[in-house]
Amino acid sequence: MLLTGIRAKRFWRHIRHGYPRGAIWGVANPVPVPSVFSPANDVTCTAGSEVTIVTTTTALIGQPGQGYYPIVFGCLTFLMGATASASLVIAARYHSGSDFTQTQTVDTGLLVNNATIAIPVVIVGPDGTANAAGKINTAALEVTALAGTTACTCRAASSFVAIGLNPGT
Repeated sequence: MLLTGIRAKRFWRHIRHGYPRGAIWGVANPVPVPSVFSPANDVTCTAGSEVTIVTTTTALIGQPGQGYYPIVFGCLTFLMGATASASLVIAARYHSGSDFTQTQTVDTGLLVNNATIAIPVVIVGPDGTANAAGKINTAALEVTALAGTTACTCRAASSFVAIGLNPGT
């Protein structure tokens, strides 16, 4: 089959430049880099009340008009007391809002008296669109812990989470 005219030009462009032409999404619209947060001091997780462990202090920023969903990943270390807590739930939320649908419940088999446990954390939040200033939900994002019957302590020395935005719809 002999290529002529416009078809030949398109074929040559495909061979020479690759196909399709245009910007690569990851280069034209870079993904915001996650920031790493750690508690400033050990945080006492009072039994029965949700306690903020870390916060972003400002709203997450993305490209205006682009859809994103927040993602929290890292490791939190908890020190149980002489009597271990009956339950431990790790969650994330926008400041003064309700927890994201996805929370992380720690297996009760890990909650042992006088134990120090490291919990890997991965929490994905709801999809949202950045406003004209690039802010998502215009509020800081918080990572919280809710201890059951007995208090425990989140250790600052070995706890960290990376909080960032992934492209969404």
